[in-house]
Formats: sequence, structure tokens, C-alpha cells
Amino acid sequence: MRPLFRWIELSSTGEFVGTISGRVWRVKQSNDNVPVCFHRSSLSDAELAAVGQIPEPLVNYFRLDVQLGPLMQSWLSRDPVLKQSLANLPLACFHRFHGIRLLRQDPVETIMAFITSANNNVPRITKLLLALSQRYGKALAQAADCDATVYSFPSLEALASPGNSDELRTLGFGYRANFIPAAAQQILAKGGVERLLELRNASYEETKTFLRKLPGIGNKVRRLLTFIIKLDEF
Repeated sequence: MRPLFRWIELSSTGEFVGTISGRVWRVKQSNDNVPVCFHRSSLSDAELAAVGQIPEPLVNYFRLDVQLGPLMQSWLSRDPVLKQSLANLPLACFHRFHGIRLLRQDPVETIMAFITSANNNVPRITKLLLALSQRYGKALAQAADCDATVYSFPSLEALASPGNSDELRTLGFGYRANFIPAAAQQILAKGGVERLLELRNASYEETKTFLRKLPGIGNKVRRLLTFIIKLDEF
């Protein structure tokens, strides 16, 4: 659906360093049969002893509990147009994009990333979100084999200050500088992160109505965000 803007690739090891739920992770895919591997430094010794093959935060983030096969069968049984369009495709086509997943990302970061993405390109979006995290997030760790420090994504409270707009313009956000603190303020007023998580189980219309009221969220972005927030229903 969209790139992982804030993950840092370590070319020396083929790993990616990023944050999930405020914790630094180093991950990679070693082969097609293992969806994700993680560096032992991502967990304490006690946690390593307690986890199974893949820790729950990674299962949740990468949605490893969701399999394409049953979903495809369900879609084909309910959509005759889709079934007809795929009827003559060779089986290999269904495996062409093996491993691609829609991630269950932090809803605050997802919303702010979409606001930032308006009339923008991937390198610039990446630069802006990294700058946003460095300015308003918390330094979590220095990534091994990497010169960059890993930062958490800013909290709603950190983003909501009206005085942030001028500083965001200095960082390069342009006209989006007003939208980010205004959106953070509205989300906080409506229940904050807890409310965003509740929307995962709310109706499609309720979720869409909530997002419609956020500054910087147009019709196209609202539809995409509604889909992403409610991934588990699709």
C-alpha cells in the first residue's frame, strides 16, 4: 500500500532497522520459507527464552496470521467478475507477489504519513517523516552498523501544539504544516490513540466519518485510510 518510510536499511547485513510499538527491531527475510527473522538484540534474554519462533509484535505488525489462500477463495466465491477475470491465469501468477503484505502499522503514524504524502514523492516523504520523528519523537537507540539514531514516532501530544506549525514549515512541510498539529488536536479531542484503535472494529461508515473531519484528509486519502485502519475486515 505504501513504503515503510522510517525503516533504515543496513546494506552490510541486509537487515532493516525500525520501530514497532516504541521498540527498536532489526529484521530481515533470510529465505522464502521464513517470513521474517529478527536480531537477538531486539529482545532481552528473558524475552528470547519466552518467545516462540516469531515474537507476537512481529506477527501482528506483518499480519503473519493472515494467509492469502483462504482470502482468495472467499473473494472468488463472492465476486463472479473477479473469478472470471482470473479464470485463465496460470497458477504461477498467484505466487508472483509472494511475501507482499499490508502491514498493521501504528494508526497515528499512518495518518500523519498520508497527510505528509499529499503532492509529494517517496524520497521527500521519507525525509520529512524522519525529520518529524527526530524533532518530536524520542531517541530509542543507535542502530548497530548504522550512523543513524532510531527515533520513535511522535505522540499525538507532542504533535498537537499549535506552535509546531512554524517549525514544521522550517522542516519543509509547507502547507501541510498546519494540518499535522490540527489533526493531532482533533484526534486527541475525540479520544486519542484509543479511539483510533476502536475504529478497527467500528463500521466502515463510522470510520470514514471520523477521518472526514481531520484536516489534510481529502476524499482519496480518506478512502485509503479507512481501508488500512480496517484491514482485518478485508
